[in-house]
Amino acid sequence: MTPSGEKKKLVPVEPARVHHRQSEFGKFVSGEGATPPQLPGNSPPDFSSSTETDINPLPKVQMGSGAVAQRRCMVQGWTLALGVIYLATFHLWMRLDRPAIITSTLVITALATTLLMVANKRSYFINAWDKLFHASVVADIFAEGLLIPAHEDYGFYLCALAFGVVILGYRLRQFGRLSRRLSRHLSANGV
Repeated sequence: MTPSGEKKKLVPVEPARVHHRQSEFGKFVSGEGATPPQLPGNSPPDFSSSTETDINPLPKVQMGSGAVAQRRCMVQGWTLALGVIYLATFHLWMRLDRPAIITSTLVITALATTLLMVANKRSYFINAWDKLFHASVVADIFAEGLLIPAHEDYGFYLCALAFGVVILGYRLRQFGRLSRRLSRHLSANGV
């Protein structure tokens, strides 16, 4: 709406056209320059393979701060590392006395928290829920290390399995959603 209350007329706009190498070679590539700069002994660059393409940004997907969908498809390295830390911690506690368990709890919790902060900085987490699920593993290590005096059985494998099902199941579901959105976007734009 304009300040006078009139509706603005919408005009269709052509998608922006960009030449792949325009930023690299400036006006020459766009056809405005005469010759490219040449170094002695080098042949002139071949521009026959460059093409113009439409700029059609992908739909915005809530994936975390500054995340790129390609980075999301990497192996679940941070999640697996956290799982290994979880299992190794409980195996260690089966062999330690109570004061050593408390000390190792604080050290391992600090290590796992640092691991999660690095993963967050590298935009590993899909969203806040994914962060929360991973943080719950660290919180479980902290709580069990301080509250349970002795660790004598292998029941922690069931906890690790439950964490794995929740975290990996959630991540796979979110990747599936992203994949479907991406394929719908690409098919809608004739790609």
